[in-house]
Amino acid sequence: MRRIIKYLFILSIGFVVGYLLVHIISRYSEKKDAENRIQTLPDVAFNSLAGLPVNLKSFDQSKPLVLVYFHPECEHCQYEAQEIGQNAATFSNCQLVMITHDDSLQRVKSFCETNHLWEVDNIEVLIDAANQFKTVFGKAVIPSVYIYGTYRKLKKQYLGETRIDLVLAEIPANEKQ
Repeated sequence: MRRIIKYLFILSIGFVVGYLLVHIISRYSEKKDAENRIQTLPDVAFNSLAGLPVNLKSFDQSKPLVLVYFHPECEHCQYEAQEIGQNAATFSNCQLVMITHDDSLQRVKSFCETNHLWEVDNIEVLIDAANQFKTVFGKAVIPSVYIYGTYRKLKKQYLGETRIDLVLAEIPANEKQ
C-alpha cells in the first residue's frame, strides 16, 4: 500500500512539474511573439472618446507616432502628461496617441484638462475598452511609451515613468528612417 502511495505521490509531482514547464514555455513564447509583433506598428483599433473605433495604422505615416499607455489615477502618468502638456509645441513634429483602459470618460477628460493635453494639437486620446493592449503589446505596464518612426518601425520602448526629454530625443524634427 505504501508503495502505491509513493508512486502516486511521485506521479502527481511529475504532473505538476510538467504543467509548470508547459506554462512557463508557453508564456515565454507569447512574450517573444509580442516582442516580434510590436517591431512594426500592430494593426489594432481602440475607441475614441466619442466611442468610434480608431486604428493605429490610420495616423499620418509621414510623422513619427508616440504611443503612451496610461491610467488617469497613476501618479507617474500624471507626471508624464503634465510634461507633455507643458511641452506641447515640442511634439508638433509627431503624432501623439494616449491609450487608457479606464472606462470612466469623465475621469479621462478631467485628466486631459488638468494636464493641458487639449493644448497639444496632434494628440488623440483612446480608450482600450476591450483590454486588448496587453494582448497586442505583450505588456501592460502603466505608464509605457512606444515610439514608432515614419515607416512604423519601433524605435524605442519605455516601460515605467519616462522623462520627456528621452522621448523627444527619439523624435527629431524632419526625421527620416
